[in-house]
Amino acid sequence: MRLLSAAEACHANSPLMLLKLKDLFSAVQRKGVSGSLQAVKNRSIRVMHWGLACPLFYLHVALFMLALPVCRIRIGIFPTERIGHLALNPDLYLRRRRLASGNGIGASAGATFFVAGKPANEQLLEMWTREIRVCRLPFLHSVLRTSQRMWEKSPFFQPMEMQSTEYDVFSREPAVLRFTSEEEAEGRRRLAEWGIDPERDWFVCVYARDAAYLKSTYPDAGDWSYHDNRNADIAALGPAVNEIVGRGGYVLRMGHLVAEPLMHASPRVIDYASCFRSDFMDIYLAAKCRFFLGTTGGIGDVAMTFDRPRLGIDWVPFGNAPLAKNSIFMPKLIDNPATGEKYSFRRLLCDFSNRNDPKLWDGKAAIQQGYRYLENTPEEILAATREMLDRLAGRHEISDEDEALQNAYRAAFPEEHWCFGIGTPIATEFLKAHRDLLMASA
Repeated sequence: MRLLSAAEACHANSPLMLLKLKDLFSAVQRKGVSGSLQAVKNRSIRVMHWGLACPLFYLHVALFMLALPVCRIRIGIFPTERIGHLALNPDLYLRRRRLASGNGIGASAGATFFVAGKPANEQLLEMWTREIRVCRLPFLHSVLRTSQRMWEKSPFFQPMEMQSTEYDVFSREPAVLRFTSEEEAEGRRRLAEWGIDPERDWFVCVYARDAAYLKSTYPDAGDWSYHDNRNADIAALGPAVNEIVGRGGYVLRMGHLVAEPLMHASPRVIDYASCFRSDFMDIYLAAKCRFFLGTTGGIGDVAMTFDRPRLGIDWVPFGNAPLAKNSIFMPKLIDNPATGEKYSFRRLLCDFSNRNDPKLWDGKAAIQQGYRYLENTPEEILAATREMLDRLAGRHEISDEDEALQNAYRAAFPEEHWCFGIGTPIATEFLKAHRDLLMASA
């Protein structure tokens, strides 16, 4: 029955090939001469993928069925394009398997292979190939992505899912990835080149998402401004950077293609993203930092893969939170752009409860519906940084009032909220400062 559904899906999707051919000409008209050739190339490739998707699907299914008496084969699509998914999806896949094995469920019989395309980070993909069977076949990866709906309906597909709500999985199962001795030596050598003693010194990774990476890496992919609600100003981290340096730490600014440099007089502040960035050190720094201070973004997800604590700032969408152990966060507040009135926590938790609501992921849609995101202030980020440093040093004390406010926030979640049950606390001073929004009715 499941194979029949997959076949029906193939025939139902076939008219899209004609639509894509039609789009070739409309793209030329929209982009003009300068962008026409690239647009035609990209769309021609997608049309070719559609033409190959159905035959390859049926061929693979036939081969897998013939192999059933000997071995059950599954195929999966390795998420390689964006570093956040390249980090978290396989990490969750392996942590879930370990949890299932510990519960006596055991791994499914047979062989599972994942097909990978060109990765957002070569080092990270290399480390995953030590743990998972991965075939690096970019063309097949593209074709499988095109036919993913068909594969999902077959019994031979292995999903690698992430919902951004897996707090319990990260809390219960430790990190999977490890560096080789040669990689450890290389990472320590590079730290020493920057004046950081791997034996004695400690550092914090800081990150403020901006639009530079997507615009530079995917210039023909369309308008990325719907992601702007996730962005923040790196300058707002200035007081927090000073606090880290003042306590004896180093600060490394992370990112891949950043809009603005991080200007600071101290030699303990290194604009790694602008001066030294490499695939290897992206992973090594995220794995070795004392904690990761930053907005939502894929490089912060790498730190979570290695169980590094995360201080999430300007967190969106409202109600979501970092999932890593020993983390705290501050959401972006939201107001009505017409009146400037801030919405209460309870109102936002109700309005943002459905994961499929476009305004959760599309900042432009949120604005159109009357929700404007407000960035955390430098003072709020500084207070949260002090709290994180104190927590990790064992000096942070939680009062009865603090616990009551955290409980009030958790109690404000409707049970149908897509993030119900995530236990990451909000930064203490932030919650106190916005007690009125927390306690207000919807």
